[in-house]
Amino acid sequence: MKFDRRISRRSFLAAAGVTSAALALTACGGSSSSTAASSAASGASSAAAGTAQGGTLNIMLETEVQSLDPQIATDGTSFEVIANYTDGLMQMDANGAAVEALAESYELSEDGKTYTFHLRDAKWSNGEAVTAADFVFGWQRAVDPATASEYSYMLSDIGQVVNAAEIIAGEKPVTDLGVTAVDDKTLEVQLNVPVSYFLSLMYFPTFYPVNEAFYNTCADTFGTSPETVLSNGAFVLTDYQPAATAFAMEKNPDYYDADKIALDGLAYQVIKDSQQALMSYQTGTLDITLLNGEQVDQVKDFVDLLSKYPYEMDLVSGRYTIDAKSLLGIYSLDLSNPLTLVIYSDSCEELLTQLHALLPDCIV
Repeated sequence: MKFDRRISRRSFLAAAGVTSAALALTACGGSSSSTAASSAASGASSAAAGTAQGGTLNIMLETEVQSLDPQIATDGTSFEVIANYTDGLMQMDANGAAVEALAESYELSEDGKTYTFHLRDAKWSNGEAVTAADFVFGWQRAVDPATASEYSYMLSDIGQVVNAAEIIAGEKPVTDLGVTAVDDKTLEVQLNVPVSYFLSLMYFPTFYPVNEAFYNTCADTFGTSPETVLSNGAFVLTDYQPAATAFAMEKNPDYYDADKIALDGLAYQVIKDSQQALMSYQTGTLDITLLNGEQVDQVKDFVDLLSKYPYEMDLVSGRYTIDAKSLLGIYSLDLSNPLTLVIYSDSCEELLTQLHALLPDCIV
């Protein structure tokens, strides 16, 4: 199981307790081993959902958000936050593969140089539909020399979008960019050459859509407050100001995949001192934190246990599930009733009770 320095509070407390807590770890450690990320952060929200059933997840950030403008942002913190309230055409699944997000489907031409994306029904948080024109405007902003996006090369050198390099160099107008809104639900992208990883680029924030009419009403204040940000993703920004050390989001009820979002909200805290962050985590002020190298050594047993006991947390039902078959090989258990081979529960505590009833006294 992958471990990337993020751990959930309940898993840590379980691993730090008495011997019986080793089993609590298997039930309560849900998403401690992954980040949502992913994505430039996409992952934070989906990974975090594994640590709670409803409620607000309290997340530690090492630095302040630098920008909430998807075409201007360059740092990981900003990307993580933006990706929690904005979806692109594609998103990354648990295996790191690109899967459809705002794109319901797509086709690739035989020569590998033209992508046609068909958008699903999705809304911005102001009630307006997300359209292909939003992607055209966002991408044009990214290559516009006036925007001065540090990641403009993602469309030219990396993405190989037609005319991106020439527009960035000031040789052609942004309207010549190889991206076209065929209609409200159809986006066509033309590339100079086939790009095998192009779909994976679609969950990078520089490629996110921007509603042009809303952007024009914000002028220079775009992305500086909840009032100057639009969401089309799993959460909506409700509290934020530039350089804020604490801000929050709430679940977006109009999100196209809202039924699969287990959390009610996200609360971020900027804590630059790693020891303070760990203490906040242990006392319950934080649910997710980052560890430095020395702290990872402190919770080595926790990491080892995570890799030993397989379990899952269903984001739709909120149920924790452990495959008891995996325990047969570890403890030579004889589970005669096949119905007990897969155990599930609506809470960590209930799941532990079932596990303890199955396992020998010597290991509980």
